Amino acid sequence: MQILDIVRGALNGAGVTALLLGALRILDIWQAPVEPWILLAVAGAFFVAGAFIPAQDTRPAESNETMGDAGESSSDPLAESLAQAAEALSSRGTSDLGTLLSDMGPVLLDDEFVYLTVPDDPEEWPDALTQAEPIGTFREEEGESWIVARSVADEAEMTYDVVFRGITLSVHSSLTAIGFLAVLTFALSEQGIAVNVVSATYHDHLFVPKERVRETMAVLKGLQAGGSEIQKDVEQA
Repeated sequence: MQILDIVRGALNGAGVTALLLGALRILDIWQAPVEPWILLAVAGAFFVAGAFIPAQDTRPAESNETMGDAGESSSDPLAESLAQAAEALSSRGTSDLGTLLSDMGPVLLDDEFVYLTVPDDPEEWPDALTQAEPIGTFREEEGESWIVARSVADEAEMTYDVVFRGITLSVHSSLTAIGFLAVLTFALSEQGIAVNVVSATYHDHLFVPKERVRETMAVLKGLQAGGSEIQKDVEQA
């Protein structure tokens, strides 16, 4: 109910009350120091005031489209907002586990990669680092970690522990997807393969020891082939 309808009803109710009191005063049923004509005038004023307040439009709203002045249809603003929200959510990537697995599309990167901790002061960097373009960085309490091509570390004469190969998963995964990386890391752990995962805005990236890269690709492609079956097992678990 609209506020104007409430006010309109209140004025009409007050007018009826004043009209009844005036009639009772005329018939001497109700004794009060108020002249009947005053009560009747008040009732009339309430009725007139209520008549100037528009009633709520009770016509059913059009469910799909409304016609504009030019005769062109315009969609419901609420429907447009919901459609825009859905599109925005879809642009953030896939969350469905079966789709993520079946469409993961692992791509082996050409370079070999290593992890380095670089000095906080750039003036202490070897020349090779100043021109380097790390594939990933992360600030930790102990320093800034870089993932760089092995050739950069060798040119800078910096030591590293393990040489990795990088694998990018082509599927556009959501940053809030649940279970995708858990399935991958568990399957790799079953084969004794260590994996470091880096999640970016669009894709997940795996870094595995270079000597285990062929096994890793085989595991990932196997998971991709059985993506729908794996999803069923997860849902039934």
